[in-house]
Amino acid sequence: MTGSRSSWAGPAAQTLVLAVGVALAAVALGPHRIGDYYTETDFYGGYAGGARLIQRGVLDPARYGVVGPVYELALAAMGFVTRELFTAAQALSILGAIAALWLWFALLRRRAGDCVALGTIAFLAANPTFFRYGYSATTDMFAFGIEAAAVYALLAPRNHWAPLAAGALCAVAALTRYSAIALLPAAVVCHVAGWTAGAGSRRRALALYLAGFVCVAGPWLAFALRSGQVPGGLLFHDVAYDIYSRAQGRTWADYQAGLEPGFRSLVDVLVRDPGAVVRRDWANLLSHAAGDASSLLGRPVAVVCVAGLVVAAVTGAWRRLVPLIAIGGLLYLALVPATYSERYSLVLAPCYLMFAGVLIDAAWQGAVARKRSGVALAVLVCVPFALSIRASVAEQRGVWESLPTEVLTVARALRERAGPGARVMALKSHIAYYSGAALVPMPATTSLAELADDCRREHVGQLYYSWLEANNRPSFWYLLDPAAEVPGLTRELVTRELPAVLYRVGPGFGIVPAWLGDDSARVRSEGRVLALARPAWVWRTRLSLAIAAFEQQRWREAFAHASEVTRLRPTDPLGWRLYGDAILRLGDRERAIAAFERVLALEPGDANTRIALGWLLLGAGHDDRAAAAWRPVAGSTSHRPTLERMVELFHAQGDATAERQAREALARLRR
Repeated sequence: MTGSRSSWAGPAAQTLVLAVGVALAAVALGPHRIGDYYTETDFYGGYAGGARLIQRGVLDPARYGVVGPVYELALAAMGFVTRELFTAAQALSILGAIAALWLWFALLRRRAGDCVALGTIAFLAANPTFFRYGYSATTDMFAFGIEAAAVYALLAPRNHWAPLAAGALCAVAALTRYSAIALLPAAVVCHVAGWTAGAGSRRRALALYLAGFVCVAGPWLAFALRSGQVPGGLLFHDVAYDIYSRAQGRTWADYQAGLEPGFRSLVDVLVRDPGAVVRRDWANLLSHAAGDASSLLGRPVAVVCVAGLVVAAVTGAWRRLVPLIAIGGLLYLALVPATYSERYSLVLAPCYLMFAGVLIDAAWQGAVARKRSGVALAVLVCVPFALSIRASVAEQRGVWESLPTEVLTVARALRERAGPGARVMALKSHIAYYSGAALVPMPATTSLAELADDCRREHVGQLYYSWLEANNRPSFWYLLDPAAEVPGLTRELVTRELPAVLYRVGPGFGIVPAWLGDDSARVRSEGRVLALARPAWVWRTRLSLAIAAFEQQRWREAFAHASEVTRLRPTDPLGWRLYGDAILRLGDRERAIAAFERVLALEPGDANTRIALGWLLLGAGHDDRAAAAWRPVAGSTSHRPTLERMVELFHAQGDATAERQAREALARLRR
């Protein structure tokens, strides 16, 4: 690596950053008219409300137990400029993306040269996750931009007082996303190791850095504690969920319903089962790296990064990147206790991709020297780069196709018809945000009577039911049928592009329609609902119908729908689980075993399926296979009959380790 500069590098980087900014703005002004039902739900259900409070002069520390206040402060400020908070959120993401690209280019250019810097930001711009969150109404890209500024301020050459500003930026980053607190020990390491030359003595520079951090973080910490709140004080629930629910294949809803009340602090999480904590964190330490390779970078780009790492090791180029390697390592460790997500790992992308830049630099030098190796390296780089762009385009199209644009149509009608003080029941906050109505969350019930009782108790005037509600509250699938008659509900609007219905709630709501008990009428209604689904989403509707049929103990119907799900979507584990559950009720144990084994092939960590499969295999006389199914969850399940049977089985199998784990888990239940 030469570390040299070229006159064309700066303009090339500027052109790339400008092109990315224009592309992100075009998406924000074009197809991304509304946020998705996944990560952007937090904007509608939380950040927008917090920003509005701040605009009215209210800053409530109780809101910031999981994320810091900086994002909502920035959103409120940008909202005064754009006049619309969703637009403001997109603007913050675009600015964060532009800042991250340029700051990483500037930093790597100083430390490693033009080719490394340009190659890194080119791969970053082509990354699907980077582009996805570059226009989204989430905290991710804004936080990424702030963290990039903090790293740049720490390592770039500067004057004697610059560490003060660097420490302040570190505090801003930590108060945007608490995991960025890892930058503080990283800064200490960098100062002690002498990697921050240009700011006077190491001791003085470190003292200024810490002073800058305290000047920003200190007042907020004092204000929060004075209000009885600990910044980040609820993050232990994320850790608990990952260890005690996610590791066993359970959902966040399962955790909230069963385990959440038992945890009041991080100490509670750690002492409940120290062994489970160690096992899960060790597993995460390895699995997060695999996730970064497959989900964040994509395997072809990961190969390029590994090749670049080898080149850096052989040529000694790694020496100039040591501070960034250390910073990346500490940021990685900060994410280990939580459930993996590529958007959380986005901050690590430049630390990986700089090795792709090293490989590009080697290819460039080889080309200049007219070496054949340079051409080979160039091919190795170009193909994954093209594949990354292709993957990014495909991902953005998938995102745009799933955006709930039907909400905009329904919200406009609701705003016009319901007027001030309207209350609408729905699953997500989008409809309330755009209509101005108050949201009443749809309860997690399978009973129409309970749903109606909630509507009456909460004075709900309108009920919104769309494809999303059908996915998450499938018991009421027939509400999507534009021809279905449901007592007490009057259709006000039906959308066709993506199925959704707005109902007016009236007297008599809660009585189950009589026609649901007629097999022929129900099948016709199911057919109409299936006809509304997009071809690519028919499996989703089938899945909802299978769940509803299973809840009503209509095993043959559940099996028929689940069979279609497995045909249309063979990689969906829930479809196979329903298939197995239904066929088991119909008396075919062998096919149920095969279905559950398919679930585990797709989701090896699904503890509930492992337990069910183990019992089935025992009933079929396959003790060895049952032991193999149960062994991975021997120490983590809390089902007493299963643990007791595990102890017997593992003892008979001569598996002392698994027997001990099961006995220890059983002993914990007896305390």
